[in-house]
Amino acid sequence: MVVRFDPTLNRAMEYAVAEGLVERMSEARVKITDKGRKLARDIDRSTDCLAAERAFLDEIGKSVTDKFVRELLIQGARG
Repeated sequence: MVVRFDPTLNRAMEYAVAEGLVERMSEARVKITDKGRKLARDIDRSTDCLAAERAFLDEIGKSVTDKFVRELLIQGARG
């Protein structure tokens, strides 16, 4: 199965590494740093930051689970 992602994700991850928000664990894995956690908490506490994105994620977050994604990938692999 071909899994596609937005090509700007790689660039965003490079910026996050450069800013010290995440650290690279391997080529395919990153780990959030204390600085990244603080930024995430600050964003989460803000009521006007990323309001549209939060509303969207709140809407889909109830239906998109790890199990749902796994089943979707398995079904796609079967054709």
